[in-house]
Formats: sequence, structure tokens, C-alpha cells
Amino acid sequence: MKKLLLFAISCLIFKGVNAQSNGPYYVVTAKGDTLRGRVQLVGKQNNKVRLYRPGIEPIEFGAEEISSYGSNTGPVRVSKKIGLGGPSQFLVPLVVGYASLYTAENEKQEKLYYLQVADSAHVKVVERATHQLTLAQTLPGCPSLNFGSDEIQSRYPYTTQGMIQLIMAYNQCSHPTQPSTVVKHALGWQASFGVKAGINSSRFDLDGISYAGFGERKDATGYQVGASVNFSTLTHFSLQLEANYVQLRGSYGPYELYYYNLGNPENIHTIRINYSQIQIPLLVRYEFGQGVWRPYLNAGPNVAIKISDSSADTFAPTTSPQSDPIEVSKRAFGVAAGGGIMIHRPSSPILSLEMRYNRMNHGVAHTGYAVHLRRQHSIHLVLGIAF
Repeated sequence: MKKLLLFAISCLIFKGVNAQSNGPYYVVTAKGDTLRGRVQLVGKQNNKVRLYRPGIEPIEFGAEEISSYGSNTGPVRVSKKIGLGGPSQFLVPLVVGYASLYTAENEKQEKLYYLQVADSAHVKVVERATHQLTLAQTLPGCPSLNFGSDEIQSRYPYTTQGMIQLIMAYNQCSHPTQPSTVVKHALGWQASFGVKAGINSSRFDLDGISYAGFGERKDATGYQVGASVNFSTLTHFSLQLEANYVQLRGSYGPYELYYYNLGNPENIHTIRINYSQIQIPLLVRYEFGQGVWRPYLNAGPNVAIKISDSSADTFAPTTSPQSDPIEVSKRAFGVAAGGGIMIHRPSSPILSLEMRYNRMNHGVAHTGYAVHLRRQHSIHLVLGIAF
């Protein structure tokens, strides 16, 4: 059990450390100044960039005010004027060379492509309906690229990969001595590694073949410890992967078998649930606000692997107490959802307090045990710290 837990946590640490090497982010202003900090996209269609730096009020930039922003791995967006005398817009760079290629989504969330040749101060929109005509007008001087032909449209479709291959082929044809590269830009992900610990209270749905009822449910507190890696975007959304060791407990009874010896003290049974799992939830998280105190919600699928189990149905015949095992499946699948609040302070770890609901379906088919666990519901109170 310990080896499996350490392996899962080690994997999260490894991913977190490698992901964190992508930061910090930077903004290059229109005047050429480079500012470093945490970047978030805001506004309609994410058309503005907000820069956060410790101890300094956030600064918001439009596409007219900065030339690019990105991380140590490369640019995320660059600012380009659309058409002659047109407005500036943030675009994703795809190819840089004599002819450069960019992309962005329009208001209908349709992907468009933009071309810029070396002697132009603006980019030209390449729309799907007229893209062959635009390419022919913008990219002359390469007889092997017969724009408008079925062969060219089939070989270089109006897709990201097709357009990248087309621009690379044109640059090689028209300016073979000039460098042309495909941009491996950062995807806007920032990662943080965290550890978590907390307590839980559970309710168990049990099935049996010979019981009128399982009696009164008695709460028993369990606990959990684990690790997480949160991959945040430049928006309010993030993706969180966790590996948690969870101990679950509860009890039911006393109750009687209904088919014999009703009222006989030897027929009094008590169920005690006590098992542990490694739970691995993958959660989508939405964070509210940008202040020190930030509420959030999260939800996603959860998978669990049983580590240990001492659950039993105990009764007391005349000789000595006896116990029958309760069937708990080796694997369980379900969902997790919750909400909490994070405390962000400059140059300090991020603290969080969360209330989470887990529902796990065990789906055990009866195999001879008198009682088996069908479903588990848990409420978790978790304290976390992220770096």
C-alpha cells in the first residue's frame, strides 16, 4: 500500500516540477519593456491581458498596448494589426519566416488564419470561403504551388496542420536560404504542486440476500492524505489531478436475520465498515475573482483502488463471536464535486479549505457473502497547501 501511494505521489511531484519550469510569464509592451509575473486573459473573447506581480496592483493591457506575451517556452500570443490601418488583435503564432502564419477564433468561435509577409506591417485574413484566392494574391513566385487546383486543396486543407505545411512549403520554395520555423508556443498552462489532508464521513449502500434491514447507521470518521497537481490556464478554469489515500469507516446495527430465530440474542448482528483506497480524481475547477480570498468550485470523475479491508458482519452465538466478511470491490468508479476557498498571498504558499462530496459505485455482483457494498457516499473536509 505504501509503495503504491508513494509511487502515485512521486508521479504528481514529477509532473508538477516539470510543468512549473514553464513559468513565469512575461509581457512585452509596445515600448519594448519586458514585465514578468502571472498572466490572465480577461474581457470579451479574452481580448485583454491582466498582469499580476507581487506587491503591485494588477495592470491590464489591450492588444494595442503590448506586442506579445508568453512564458520561458515561447510566445502564447502576439499582437498584430488586422489589415491596412485596422485594429490590433491577439493571435497565436504558428510559423515564423518570410511568410508568417497566425491563427485566432472569431466571435462565432470559428478558427481563422492570418498571413504576413516580410515587407508588410499588418496581417491579412485568410477566410475559408476565399482562402485559395487570398493565398494566390499574397504568396506569388512559386510555380509548384498552383493555388486553386484540386491537388493543392487536397494536399494543404484549411486546417492548422494543412496551413502550416503550406506556408513551410512556400517559404522553402520562394526563399530557401531564409530560416522558417514552426512555433512551439506555450499553451497557457501554469502548474502548482500541493499536498492535502482531511477527514470524512460516509454512508454506505449495502445489499444482502436475507435481511429485513441493517438497523441504525452510526457515523465513524475517516481520514485522507494525498497530493495534487493543478494545471491552471490563463482564464478562471484549471485542471486538477490528485492521488489520495482515503480511509473510510462506518457501522450499522444491531439487526436480526429475518428468516430464523427472531428475538434470539444469538441472532443479533453488527456491521462494521473499515477499508482504504487510493482515489484518483480528475477535476475541472472554476475560480472566482483575483483577490486574496478566492472561492472555487470543482467536479470530475473519480477512480478508486482498494488497498486494505477489514469490513465484517459480526454476530455472537453461544460459543464465541463470529464474523463474516463484507464484500468490497477491488475497484470503484464515481464522481467528485465540491467547493472551497483559496487564500493567495504574494510570495506565500496557497492555502485552501474545501468541502467535497464523493459518490463511488462498487458494482459488486453477489458471490456468496451475506452482505456486499454497492455504493458509498462521502463528505470530505480537506485542508490543502500548494506551492
